[in-house]
Amino acid sequence: MADEKDKKEKRRIIMDIIFRGYATKEIKKFHKRWKFKTLNSEEHRKIWSISTISDDESVNWVTYKAQILKSAFLSLNDIEATEEGKDEIFEQLPQSVIDALYEEYRKLDDIQLQASNEMELIKEITESPYSRVKFRVMKEFNILPTDKRYKELNEHQMLWLYENIMKDMQEEEERKKQRMDYLAFYINPELAQEVRNKEKEREGIKDGFGISKPVEKMKAHDEATNDPNIITHYGDTTVDEDFDAKLKLFATDEELTELDDDTHKGNSAETKDSFLSRVVGAQKEIQDANEKVLEKQVEEDAKKAGINPDDLDIIEVK
Repeated sequence: MADEKDKKEKRRIIMDIIFRGYATKEIKKFHKRWKFKTLNSEEHRKIWSISTISDDESVNWVTYKAQILKSAFLSLNDIEATEEGKDEIFEQLPQSVIDALYEEYRKLDDIQLQASNEMELIKEITESPYSRVKFRVMKEFNILPTDKRYKELNEHQMLWLYENIMKDMQEEEERKKQRMDYLAFYINPELAQEVRNKEKEREGIKDGFGISKPVEKMKAHDEATNDPNIITHYGDTTVDEDFDAKLKLFATDEELTELDDDTHKGNSAETKDSFLSRVVGAQKEIQDANEKVLEKQVEEDAKKAGINPDDLDIIEVK
């Protein structure tokens, strides 16, 4: 039990050092409650430099212990001491009391000095849920545990910030997933639909897309045409009459360009001669469309140059 109690106390001290920058300890001695805090290495060096000016080592040691306690002292019987109060208290203490208090304080100081070697304990602290909450908030705002903004946060503010940070992450993850689903539906509609249907089932939606027509896969094959000398070869083809409707479901926050009718879609059964005949027959229509595009571009360029399009000479396109 004593070992477990010591471990808990050591864990508390190391947590305070990590998140507050120092640890505290209450020493019950001489019918009083003395509260001290740990000092950092810079404070130790400063105290050592002002405590070792005598040629007598014993005098330096006595001075050093008194200065350490005075600098680390926080309160007496829960009453905080001012700087003047500290001087008055420690100037009146007998050396035996200072020695006894220092020995108790040194145990606290030793834990701080050895904290870097307590990796297993530090790992335990790191894995605790509230430790992760603190770290995530500090990471989000790029601050350290010693930052004033962090120290001014209470526990409710900390948890509120954490929950909002995680919610933002979840929403961003969902947006990324929607974009990936959108791309996946182009690459492999069957697989994408199956994955989405499984997700909908887990969410308690039995009808999946709510669209009745399934995706069908047509294997590669050859088909004869009306002309016995022409054989049409079909590759592996995915047939999905609900493709456009399903695609919208995968791209809830995307703008899609819809094809207005089937006349603009390719026909895999069309022969080469039929295709070339259609292209030749549409040349006049294509030329007129191109001229309109060119005229519009000329007008836009004229406006950008500050010229009235009506003042331009007629441009003959050859």
